[in-house]
Parts: sequence; structure tokens; C-alpha cells
Amino acid sequence: KGLARSDNVETLMDDLNLHGFHGTYDYAFVPVEMMTSGRLRSHGIAFVNFLTTELAMEAMRSLKLHRRGKVAGLTWASHHGIAANLSQYKERTLAQGDQVCMAPLARPWVVRGDSRTPVNFSTT
Repeated sequence: KGLARSDNVETLMDDLNLHGFHGTYDYAFVPVEMMTSGRLRSHGIAFVNFLTTELAMEAMRSLKLHRRGKVAGLTWASHHGIAANLSQYKERTLAQGDQVCMAPLARPWVVRGDSRTPVNFSTT
């Protein structure tokens, strides 16, 4: 936690890659809300699934400061692994139905090497 309100999943992944974590994670998500202006605003938290526990521990040691110098709170999530994270997001998405913002930057992204793909679950 501790992300700026203007951050999104792309800025998160760019930051991770800039700090040497390219290729070490397969899932990234920054929960956002749609403002009346049509802009997205971050809730200030992010979820990242690193490929190994060791990589997650290294990220927690290395990423103590956000790029704006703000201290970031890093903790273990209750869901581990890409399948568990996707399942959690899908359950939340289906439960909220029409209230879910389906803009690509409002969804989790699956990362494979240099490929970044927003997740898309139908709410119907």
C-alpha cells in the first residue's frame, strides 16, 4: 500500500521493471475507481504475484520506497499464486456485476515475459 492515487497497473509494472523485477511476476493489479470526471483513481494498493517466494521476499526488501519517495507498506496477501488471484478477482467481478469498471487499466494483468494482457471476465 502507499501508491499514489494517480498510479495504475501500467505504472506499477513499469516501476517493478525499472527496479529490476522484469520477468519475476506473472500477475499485477491496482484496484481503481472511476471518478465522475471519467478518470481512474487508485485505491493506493496493489497486488503482485511473484514467481517464487524468494522473489517476493527480495521485492519486499528492495521496494521500501515508492518512486515518489513515499514509504510503501509491503505485506503478504491472503491469496497466493496466479490462479488464486484470478479466482478472487473473478468472484469479486461477478458479484459486483454492472458496477465493475471494465477499462483495461481497472483490471488485473497477466504478465508473460514482455507480454502484458488485461484480464477479461464477462459479467453476464
